Amino acid sequence: MSADGETFYFTPNSGRILYSVPTALLRSQSAISDFQAAASISNYGEKGQSDGMETDSNNIIYFGVNEANGIYTYDPQAMSLGLLTRDPRICWSDTLAVSFDGYLYFTVNQYHLAPVWQGGIDKRKTPYVLYRVPTVGMSKKIILK
Repeated sequence: MSADGETFYFTPNSGRILYSVPTALLRSQSAISDFQAAASISNYGEKGQSDGMETDSNNIIYFGVNEANGIYTYDPQAMSLGLLTRDPRICWSDTLAVSFDGYLYFTVNQYHLAPVWQGGIDKRKTPYVLYRVPTVGMSKKIILK
């Protein structure tokens, strides 16, 4: 969700493409609102494979890029993709949350190392952790009214 609540950003689960649609069209109850919403979808291009996204008070969108072991950003105003942090310990990031303290919190679930994807062998390693990194400009959680 954009910081002003006017735009809904989305991607298919584990998808690579970032999209948006105006929230007014999603809230509309008109007979043609579904068609209008579908026709109004914007495609921002490839962002890498990720689960979970979050937006901060400066309208920066955060998402993990699992194949790059990192957290990336997208700035809709500048139409630019950026790297926030990368580390080998960021192994399939998920469940991102911007807090009121100016940090992005996220978990690392090692999903791709689960037995179902590794021939029945569990390659995940404990401890499972919750990480935090400063947001761009120490921006905060969005409060929509």
